[in-house]
Order: sequence, then C-alpha cells, then structure tokens
Amino acid sequence: MGSRLMRTVAESATISDVTRATDADTTDRAHETTAAGRSIVELFQDRVRALSTRTALRRTVDGVWQPLTWGDYGDGVREIAAGLIDLGVAAGDRVALLATNRVEWHLADLGILSTGAVTVPV
Repeated sequence: MGSRLMRTVAESATISDVTRATDADTTDRAHETTAAGRSIVELFQDRVRALSTRTALRRTVDGVWQPLTWGDYGDGVREIAAGLIDLGVAAGDRVALLATNRVEWHLADLGILSTGAVTVPV
C-alpha cells in the first residue's frame, strides 16, 4: 500500500514538529528525523508503531472521558481503509466525509488517505 499513499507533508516539516503539535507530553527525541518526502499516513504509522500503548485521543462516552491508544487508532484506520478498498475505492478517488469533529472523523480521514484517495470534507 506504500506506493499508493499520497505525499502531503511539506519538506520543511519534521516529525518533532508533528510530535509537539499532537503529543505535547512526549519527551522521546528519537522521532526527530526529517519528514521530507513522507506522507502524513507514513508519519501516522510511525507514531502508531512507536507509541502503540500510549493515549492518542480522548472522547467522552456517557459523560466519561475514554482514551484511545495509538494502537487502537491504527487498527481503526486500517479497518476503514480495508473496507474502502473492498468497496472499490482506489488511489486518486475522492471520498466525501460528513461528520462533526469527533474521533470517527479522524479515523475515517486517515483511512481514506491510507487508500491513496482524497478526503473531501462536506
């Protein structure tokens, strides 16, 4: 699937920039490698491998905050990507995404991008 991934990360970005923006409590500087030429999906997969048991996102369920680990986040993205591929979504296709800002939006967005398709937010 790697060759089908969209290249969307600017050459000047580094994984440490992404780390500070998405996981401010991370002190592991091992991820400070250049992101030039790497897609957001590849960077996401790196994060899943490196921090699989750590909390990636939180959401409320029945009024209680529940964590979603990087590993579970990665599993969800892979399941959505596989489902889209089974439905015939291919690299370059456009997939509309209508949702509020919620965990499922992030799962769907990265699932779409993982297929090489383009997310069209509605």
